[in-house]
Amino acid sequence: MYYFGEYARRPTASDDKINIYLYNVVDPEFFAPGSSFVAGFFSTLYRNTYQTNVITVDNEILSYGGDEAEHVVAHELLHLIQADHYPDETWMQEGIAELAAYLAGYASTADDGYYSYFMLFNSLAPVSLTGFNAGILNYGFSSFFQRYLFEQYGGALDAATGRYPNAWTRSLLDDPRVGIASVEYLTGRSMDDLFRALLMAIYYDDTDASYKGLPLGFRTVDTNPLDSVFYGPVSVQLGLDLVAQYPPPSSVVSVLRRLRGGDAMSGASAYLPFSPNYRSYRYVQNASVNLGATLVANTFAGLLPYDGNRYAWSSNVANLCTANRLTLNAPVRTSLEFRAWWSIEEDWDFAFVEYSSDSGATWSALTGSITRLSTNPFRSAAWNCSTLAGQSSTNKAITGSSGGAWVLGSFALPSGSDGLVRFVYYSDAATNLGGIDIDSVVAGTASGVPLTESFEGTLTPGRWTFGGAWSVASPPVANWTLGIANPVYANAGSKAGDAPVSIETQFISMPTSTDVTQVMRLSANTNKLANGYALVVFSPLHRTNPAYANSAYFVASRP
Repeated sequence: MYYFGEYARRPTASDDKINIYLYNVVDPEFFAPGSSFVAGFFSTLYRNTYQTNVITVDNEILSYGGDEAEHVVAHELLHLIQADHYPDETWMQEGIAELAAYLAGYASTADDGYYSYFMLFNSLAPVSLTGFNAGILNYGFSSFFQRYLFEQYGGALDAATGRYPNAWTRSLLDDPRVGIASVEYLTGRSMDDLFRALLMAIYYDDTDASYKGLPLGFRTVDTNPLDSVFYGPVSVQLGLDLVAQYPPPSSVVSVLRRLRGGDAMSGASAYLPFSPNYRSYRYVQNASVNLGATLVANTFAGLLPYDGNRYAWSSNVANLCTANRLTLNAPVRTSLEFRAWWSIEEDWDFAFVEYSSDSGATWSALTGSITRLSTNPFRSAAWNCSTLAGQSSTNKAITGSSGGAWVLGSFALPSGSDGLVRFVYYSDAATNLGGIDIDSVVAGTASGVPLTESFEGTLTPGRWTFGGAWSVASPPVANWTLGIANPVYANAGSKAGDAPVSIETQFISMPTSTDVTQVMRLSANTNKLANGYALVVFSPLHRTNPAYANSAYFVASRP
């Protein structure tokens, strides 16, 4: 517990044992051998139900060899410890858990698998750092980020003890802030600058180069290339080369074209916040020309409100349980209609519309036009947060996706006297998508005059209770970043593999504007590029719902 602190003893303060359940977890591989499987998990439901500290490991992991089983145990132990400290967003939790496995000495196989997979395949469909979706790419990216922060702020290894200082790692769990706010407070740096340096570090892995004092490389892992036991030497550039050689369908990602004179472009596409969108270019060195990069990008991210400028949002952090409720305190009757947008991990996380006929003493879920049948196939902890805990199925669940659009929700309220309604959203400890948004509420009343709400301006005092993480939200401003890194070599005759003399790095951000689109331009002198690659990166950097994407059109050219 040296690095991350203590856990609460259960069932008594003197009981310090931790139980490990080893069995064939009921997951896709359970039903179809050879498919994906859950390597392990920590569940607050199990802990609280049995009043014991317990983690679960799938016995399938034992067949993987190496240090994979130990890695899973170390990863899940971090989640167990973290549950007794402050909660955090999933992308932070999972990255810190990977850091814990590394510090325990059980990350060699996982580092190879996660990092090499990320560098090879991220260019097919770049993932969001802050929008964790439980894929291998997400684990790789969040692990890269925490490793990079640790190298900058974790201190030096003590040769005598074989340990690093623990002030940084302890602070990761003891800071009450979450996500980006925690990162910026603990580092004293802007998340935007840390993200920009991280992208360059993964690509170039040159610790002698820097951006605003942040190194463009790693000390504890090689990325250019990483000598993978699975794939051989891999790098981000190899991943870009594969995409260029074997372009995927346009529905996956726009075709990337390597610049060899003339123009190269990717079509207008949607990009998630804090996603690593790399473009690299060779053979553009010439004393009379520059490499130009132009990004025509949408200013606002994600879905616009159905009505006006604001809506109610459930949030999408992990372990949202019984307190996460948006309650309409005004009595209503007969009918309830509203517009909803949702992106909810299907059959793992759930939203419900609930009704109370006794002034909020008891509540029950309602069936409506947007609910569906769920049998809770994964025995989700989020299900057990709801009024349906203990039931085997329901036709009252809102889970999955609204298809990227606002959908009309219509619910008939129980006949008789007035009652109260509320919207609830519950999440488990793992993957979290966008949550649910509510707008344009219309409910019947005893007077016959409908109650309406679009969450604009100053809300009627006392009408709503925003419990848990519910809040009023607005479409986030994208704050795109566009950058060029231009390696400078000793002369134009430098050979591939030679180290650059320096890496000239420049970034610009989207100016504040109410315009729907903005045009951003950068250029770099490439007369000393030799056989190296000039790199262009871009990404939206909005900080609210990470499921909200921005569309942009990117062009690279030689003027």
